[in-house]
Amino acid sequence: MAKQSYKRISNVDEQPNNNNNNNSNNTTTTTITTTHNKSLIQTLSIKLHALLYIFLSYITIQYTNTISIILTSTLIIRPLLYICIVLLGINFILLLYLTIYIPHIKQIKISQIQMQQEQQQQHNHNQQLLLTNADLWKVYCPRVIPIMTFNGVLCIVLLIRCFWNVWGFLTPFILSVEGFGLLFVSHFIPWL
Repeated sequence: MAKQSYKRISNVDEQPNNNNNNNSNNTTTTTITTTHNKSLIQTLSIKLHALLYIFLSYITIQYTNTISIILTSTLIIRPLLYICIVLLGINFILLLYLTIYIPHIKQIKISQIQMQQEQQQQHNHNQQLLLTNADLWKVYCPRVIPIMTFNGVLCIVLLIRCFWNVWGFLTPFILSVEGFGLLFVSHFIPWL
């Protein structure tokens, strides 16, 4: 009885290549390439959703006076706010390490890691995969993403506790809306 394997349906194009280079058994390798062709409607929808979150964040910041509360309120717990600022700084530095230092300054290319993984995959599955930066991070610096995740979760918990005296039960909602607005600003940075 043949073992059935799981087949993942992905959003990438798969192009089978027959590999008949003097092999005794005819194996088929699959080259997977990602496509980034979005229709105008999809791009417009993404930008409109980003604008909606930015607008909601702006309204929330104006209504709750977040900036003046951060700068002048005595109700917030300042040491927790300073710890959150340090944690955000660490995450920002690690983000710069992953996105700028590794690929551009240290110039570690995905193809270097890809060659090593291709040899392993040809031995195991006879598949060749085109790797992304996330694959490079998993191989070259596997602990950075878990550290960033831990820092982010700890920062969120500490921020909620920091502002709890000001907004009470609305604190998680207010910080979530403002965080999503800050996140979606990146849709309008041209080089990203």
